[in-house]
Amino acid sequence: MKDKRLQIYCTSTFFMHVFRMQKELSSEGELSRNIFSLFRHSKVNVEAGSSEILRKTIPPEIFLAYPTIGLHPNKEDFALIEKGEPSFFLQRISSSSLFFLDSEEEKCVLLEQRFGIVCVSLHKFHKARFLFSWHLESIFRGNNIFDWGFLKRYQHPHNALLISDNYLFSELTRPKSGPNAVSERIQNDIIPIVDALLPTYLNEEIFQLTIIFVQDIEEAKEKNESTRIGIRDNRPQQALEEIAKAIERALQNLRRKRSLPKQIELSLVKRFSNVNRSETHDRHILTNYMWINSGYGFALGSVKKDFNTTIKAFPISYLNHKFKGYGSADLDEDTEMIVWKQYCELLNVFKNVQMERRIVIPRNAQQNRLIPKSV
Repeated sequence: MKDKRLQIYCTSTFFMHVFRMQKELSSEGELSRNIFSLFRHSKVNVEAGSSEILRKTIPPEIFLAYPTIGLHPNKEDFALIEKGEPSFFLQRISSSSLFFLDSEEEKCVLLEQRFGIVCVSLHKFHKARFLFSWHLESIFRGNNIFDWGFLKRYQHPHNALLISDNYLFSELTRPKSGPNAVSERIQNDIIPIVDALLPTYLNEEIFQLTIIFVQDIEEAKEKNESTRIGIRDNRPQQALEEIAKAIERALQNLRRKRSLPKQIELSLVKRFSNVNRSETHDRHILTNYMWINSGYGFALGSVKKDFNTTIKAFPISYLNHKFKGYGSADLDEDTEMIVWKQYCELLNVFKNVQMERRIVIPRNAQQNRLIPKSV
């Protein structure tokens, strides 16, 4: 990623509202302080035609107090935002761009539903609380049936979802796993996760769903042996194709039950067993705006044994305050975008995965838009 700052589009009216509200001792004042702190860590595009006009629009005391604040004049892009120009939202912006507009809420909702972006209006200012909340779900499985339903609280506008779990489908195509192993994994885990997280509407952007896992060791041994004796072994490819078909059927069934994005583009990436598994050892779900981490994996609905684990969920914009210690009288207003940095590092890991030897279904699959393009 060339510019590792979070990309934000904010009208000057919204910006000034946030700046002034910081002094308020209210929930809106607290939210304004968080948003302004986010602005200070990001690249903020404002609807000014030049730097000179920008400095006339934004009071000089702001630039004096925050000389490194990343405000950039970008009148042309705001004209495209106002028109709802598809080429701008589909091709020009970064996948995690945030929008803060003084438009009517209905217009912001329409942009969210068309393109899968987070768009906050002054009329529903409280929507931005999502950007600074986090959640830790403790899971204890004994005799209870596991349910992914808690993920629904994280539902938000987005247009891409990436699930990475080395062992999500490993060994499920082996005879010892049973004839229904793949189907059970999809029905108990993949579909509930998708059902909980996917937005109801996405009318103009194609939703990209990518699942990354590692090849079964036994499958790899059989393929290597076939290669050694000169026999072409298509079974790894065929096994992945069967998983893809099963997921597609399950998605069609889900579509009959609830509204989904207009078009879902599924791709599966099976890494070869001899790759560096530690790169993707931790289990992650990434959207345009959220990072979800599972210490145990994303097959919790299919695991038969008892377990306890935690699932962490952070928006990429979450601001970490440095811990001052018990008894400290200091108020540390400095914040860090730790989650955004972690998110960018993960995307670079998945960029490396895209360049290694692997099997991809479909063979001509587009790279998930979350993953930065190789230069």
